[in-house]
Amino acid sequence: MELLVLGGTEFVGRAVAEAAVERGWQVTVVHRGRHPAPAGVKVLTGDRLGDLAALAGGRWDAVVDTWSAEPGAVRASAQLLKGRVDRYEYVSSRSVYA
Repeated sequence: MELLVLGGTEFVGRAVAEAAVERGWQVTVVHRGRHPAPAGVKVLTGDRLGDLAALAGGRWDAVVDTWSAEPGAVRASAQLLKGRVDRYEYVSSRSVYA
């Protein structure tokens, strides 16, 4: 499984990335570079509110998106990845905490 995690260095995204690596999946995280990425992932640098050029040409089986701060950015990411992923999973990080 080739998984792309948008974010992937903190909170829910990091937990998803780490669990996927433990399962033996090929995991790519795209983030701004402010926090260290989990061990065993491929790292792409980009910004959800600006430059996602690092995703150009990539192809993944699935994407996990856990960012709830800006609905327009989620929509833009989904449109950018349309046709290059088999499944786009969005989970608001607000819905996974008690």
